[in-house]
Amino acid sequence: YACEHCDARIFKGHLYAVIDQSVTWYDAYKICDSLGGHLATITSEKEQSIITDMMATAIEPIYWIGGIKTNSQWSWITGEEFVYTNWYNRMPDNAGGIEWFMNVYSANSNEVSGQWNDLDANKIRLSKYNSSGIICEWELDIVETEHFFTEWETVTEATCYGDGEQYRFCTHCGLEETETITQLEHNFIFDEAKGVTLCEHCNAAMYNGRIYKIFNVNLYWFDAYTYCN
Repeated sequence: YACEHCDARIFKGHLYAVIDQSVTWYDAYKICDSLGGHLATITSEKEQSIITDMMATAIEPIYWIGGIKTNSQWSWITGEEFVYTNWYNRMPDNAGGIEWFMNVYSANSNEVSGQWNDLDANKIRLSKYNSSGIICEWELDIVETEHFFTEWETVTEATCYGDGEQYRFCTHCGLEETETITQLEHNFIFDEAKGVTLCEHCNAAMYNGRIYKIFNVNLYWFDAYTYCN
C-alpha cells in the first residue's frame, strides 16, 4: 500500500516514509524517534524492494537508515538479525576508519538506487552530493482481525508439463500464503500458415499421433534421455 499524498508505504504491518531533511545520522535517529518510529531497517529482499521503489522518486541522493557498525560488526538499531545485505559495489569500505553508519542511494544519485553505503555519521552530505535525507519506519498497531491480502503474484508459471505456484501476503500481519496453479492441458490448434498442429500454450507440435516438444535445457545426451523419460 502506498500513500497517494506522500509516497509512504505499508508493508507487513510496518509503515515506511521518506523525510527530505538534510541532517547527520544522529539527528536522523532523533527525528524518527521523536515521531514514534525508528530509522528504517531492511531485513529481507521483499522489504528491500519496498525501499528501492521509494528511492525511485526520492528527491535527495542519499538517505540515512538504521544500520550501525559496532565492534567491527554491522547490526540493526532494532536488534533484528543482520543477515540480508544489499551493499553497493565495494561497500562497505570504512573510508578513514570512521564510516560506521548506513545510508541508501536514491535514483537521484549516480549510484544504484536502493543499494547501501557506509558513511561517517557526522557528515550531512557526501562530497559529490548536495544533501541527505531520512527513511523512518513505524510498527503499526493493527487491531483489525480481517486479513488484507495482496493480489496473487506468480512465482512459477504453470505449463503443460508441470504445476505452477503463486504467492500473496497480508499487509497487516505478514501472513504468507502459497497456492498451486494447476498444470495446463494441451490445446492443439491447426496452424494453416505453417501447416502444422500446435499447442496454444506450449507450442508443442502434434504429428501423426505423436507430440513433439523442444525444451531449452543444457544437458548431456544421457541426462537428456532421462529428462524426456
